[in-house]
Amino acid sequence: MYRTEASHKISMDVNHGENTEEYWFGFSIYVPSPYPTLNQYTYEIFFQLHHSRPADMSKSDFPSLSPPLQLSLRPGSSTGGDIQLVLRGTDEPLAKQSKKTEYAQFRGNIAKYSTNKWVDFVVNTKFDSGSKGMTQIWVDGNLVFKYTGRNYYSGHGEAYPKFGMYNGWRTRNLNNEPVVQRTIFHDEYRAAWGKEGSYDAVAPGR
Repeated sequence: MYRTEASHKISMDVNHGENTEEYWFGFSIYVPSPYPTLNQYTYEIFFQLHHSRPADMSKSDFPSLSPPLQLSLRPGSSTGGDIQLVLRGTDEPLAKQSKKTEYAQFRGNIAKYSTNKWVDFVVNTKFDSGSKGMTQIWVDGNLVFKYTGRNYYSGHGEAYPKFGMYNGWRTRNLNNEPVVQRTIFHDEYRAAWGKEGSYDAVAPGR
């Protein structure tokens, strides 16, 4: 009803949230027109880099939080809108972390999208719960975002990519507004890391 996702369990090494290897991801999305809009905004995620619990922690004790990196659509009309990025992270000890806290380090629109057109993405990141994190994002070949700083949760386990639709409603109505079908196409997904990683290794159309 509100999510159709695929996970790529490549086990991104984040060393309990610190000093990770550099990773590269490339993919394209296509949003067919007309793309329905809602009067009240809710997140419509199409790509995320998620976190996981440490191997020595039980699921019941793990404070599962929102993804450290998420890319969402913010429709302005049935034919286009904004692409929003959220980066999250904290150096707070794992035992003190709360689902009620957002931990956002950045939240903002980084590019525009139009329906009936393929949009190409490259995401380059090195996760860190301290000051050594890094994230860069290209859209249609243009560098639209560059960030250095905290972008992961202290004490957490490996990260992994997810792509597909994940929407912010849980029922067929959002505050009495009917929720209608969403369709997004994904293509040319690639991942690379370490010495094999580069823009050219993952960029769509290469």
